[in-house]
Amino acid sequence: MYKFIHLLRWIIPLVVTLFLVAKAQGEEALTAEEKLFLERHPVWKVHSEDYWPPFNYREFGERKGYSTELILLLAQQVGSKVKFVDVADWTEALEKLKAREIDIISNMTPTSEGKQFATFTDSKVFAVTNALLFSDSVTSVTSLSDLIGKTLAVVKGAAEIPVIRENYPDIRLIETQDTLHSIEKVISGGADAAMDSEQVLRFYLENYIDSPLRVFSLADNANLGTYFQTLAVRSDRPQLASILDKAYRSLSPETIQSLKRKWLTNNQANKVNVLNLNRDDRNYLNKKQRVRYCIHPDFLPVEGVLDGKPQGMTGEYVQFFEKSLNIKFEHVPTSSWEESLKAVDSGACDILSLSRPVKSRLNYLVYTQPYLSLPVAVAIHQNTPYAAEISALAGRYIGFNRNHGLADEFQARYPDINFVPVDSAYTGLQMVENKELFGFIGALPVVTYHLQHYFPNLMVGSRMNQAFPLSVGVSRDEAQLAEILNKAIENMDIRLHSSILNSWTPVNYKPVSDNRLVWAVLVIGCIVVGAMGYSYYVLQVKYRKLEELSTKDRLTGLYNRYTIDTVLAEQVAQFGFSRKPFSVILGDIDHFKILNDHYGHLIGDQALITMSRLFESHISGSDLVGRWGGEELIVICPGQTEEQASYLAETLRRAVNSEQFEEVGSMSCSFGVAQYFPKHTLTDLMQRADRALYQSKRMGRNTVTSYTDFHLEHKGKGHDI
Repeated sequence: MYKFIHLLRWIIPLVVTLFLVAKAQGEEALTAEEKLFLERHPVWKVHSEDYWPPFNYREFGERKGYSTELILLLAQQVGSKVKFVDVADWTEALEKLKAREIDIISNMTPTSEGKQFATFTDSKVFAVTNALLFSDSVTSVTSLSDLIGKTLAVVKGAAEIPVIRENYPDIRLIETQDTLHSIEKVISGGADAAMDSEQVLRFYLENYIDSPLRVFSLADNANLGTYFQTLAVRSDRPQLASILDKAYRSLSPETIQSLKRKWLTNNQANKVNVLNLNRDDRNYLNKKQRVRYCIHPDFLPVEGVLDGKPQGMTGEYVQFFEKSLNIKFEHVPTSSWEESLKAVDSGACDILSLSRPVKSRLNYLVYTQPYLSLPVAVAIHQNTPYAAEISALAGRYIGFNRNHGLADEFQARYPDINFVPVDSAYTGLQMVENKELFGFIGALPVVTYHLQHYFPNLMVGSRMNQAFPLSVGVSRDEAQLAEILNKAIENMDIRLHSSILNSWTPVNYKPVSDNRLVWAVLVIGCIVVGAMGYSYYVLQVKYRKLEELSTKDRLTGLYNRYTIDTVLAEQVAQFGFSRKPFSVILGDIDHFKILNDHYGHLIGDQALITMSRLFESHISGSDLVGRWGGEELIVICPGQTEEQASYLAETLRRAVNSEQFEEVGSMSCSFGVAQYFPKHTLTDLMQRADRALYQSKRMGRNTVTSYTDFHLEHKGKGHDI
């Protein structure tokens, strides 16, 4: 027994040593030549397509897809940046790679022709299975041989074209600009069938194409069944192919599988199984054929009726539901919100596109999980002395819309405020203008919309730490529809919310204080200089209002504070029902004041713009970056824990260090990271991130601190955080 134990004392260290050696070998280090290459070429120019979902495409103006997110991940692994170069079609992508106008095609099948102008990675990043698309009018197609003597649409430049010509010379080929044009050829009768990736064809049928088309997989075809896609690099930069291979091998299997689950596992044969619907749900939708919906006709810009047609934010969400479920949504006109409620109660409507659970409605409505969260704001008169704190409303009379079901919450949370119910936002704001009420509280987009159109003498005085979480209200007779809509809501992307927000809420919130003395001076000045001075004053006022008609920061082009606040509120609402984590990163440019003083504000502004582009190029498709204020930038990281967000922050820190800023040279950033947890407010979250950022500054700057690390350190020292 003693000998056995003695033997173990030798064997265990040996096994551990061998494991560590194997692990070290598995983590391939870049060679000196590769590191030098990255220093000289820190930005990768990568092709970006419009019409090859779910791999590489654009939706709502945003680049999306498996290939798009993968190349961003690979760049993060080695601290590089990505600059996407839009191409009109596949042929242009090939020509740009040949001409060395781009560095990488992120999804390409290696061919002998391609190897003449490109170096392909050894890593096979994904596989595509070809399929045929044909209409119901065509006799059943079970193989390519059934298309002999017929026409087949294929994207120009596709690797399959020479294979088809060699093995099926009697099939007439039509070369198209892209997959969408191939599908259109089949729909119009210009081709008998189209061939492309099965995932791509099914994605179009499930999300965009409303036509009786069928898909037949060619998985069993020995010559054209399955192709592996790699990354293609311009031929004069073989080091980049080696770097990409090492970066790909450094990704964990969990990371790759997560990416594939997100983009590649939901594309099956049935029309709506992109949402993983069961057979009962699919049968329900096929039988129903249309969904009748009612809206609040006077709740713009959220939703409303203009010229007899539904308008507003929910209209774009309805379009998303239509595409996700492949079913028609039909608007049922009503003249008031009360009429909409009666319509859904009587069965004239299936759903209310936007509603808040109220006790009195639960006997005839079931609700989906919230999909929209609207910030709450207080509107006051411009001549009102008010310092933008909620405490200043104590004892004041504040109107609110009696139909929106928040009265109990308002009164419980702010017992010192006298809340007065009114019939509509317009009525309440009119009472504020007439000084019958001190202020009106409501959803910020609705308040600002009314101020722009009807009440120029009113302004947004403050934002409250409160939000309207809103859902789809579904008739109890259609309870299954609520479950189906929930699955669609779970598929919503943060970029969808941001795109809709940007389209319909173009006003910035600015806290105000008592500026009566300033206004008095301006009025006296106007009297002195006469009509010319007055005209100039009016022009300045209009100019300031125009400046506010954007949800993006004018200098950097990043999302501004208003947009960031709204997206954060949406994330909190989503957390409430999904419990999916989200984190924030605060980044502060080190010594920015010194930079401004030394080089001047123009150079400082340019450095801030460059820093903004740097952040944008290193975040994933689900993240959102904005300007928090001054030289502080913020990244919202949906679905990420504090640890994951800290890893991204470290990637950003290294990227900043490796960047050479015009006129300035090297710069650095300090970062603070925090995760949202139950029972916390947004204020708690941002205070935690700010404390972590402050700790990074105390530690000498140019570092990343998570709130957990900061908290544990101070807890160990006996501090009460």
